[in-house]
Amino acid sequence: MTGGVFTFTWEPGAKVGTVISMGTSPSEPESRRAQIVFESAEQVTFLDPMQSAVWMYSVYPTVNRMILTSHNNGAVGLVDGAMAKLFDAECAIGD
Repeated sequence: MTGGVFTFTWEPGAKVGTVISMGTSPSEPESRRAQIVFESAEQVTFLDPMQSAVWMYSVYPTVNRMILTSHNNGAVGLVDGAMAKLFDAECAIGD
């Protein structure tokens, strides 16, 4: 996803956060609530179940990295069977 932008918001200790994603122009931002399934000083992991896929985002504030994985049944891409995607990116962390 070249040019994609993700914004994550959460309160420490919360079980739910927000993931805002936006592809390249002319797309519009999409905001989704996501479960926080793991949180430590070094990592926060969000799980976002969708209709035919599950996206998992792990943010690593201490090293400014984000890893995103997408797991789906292949129905969206008209492919038989399971599909997975992995994205790794630098990120900026703010308060």
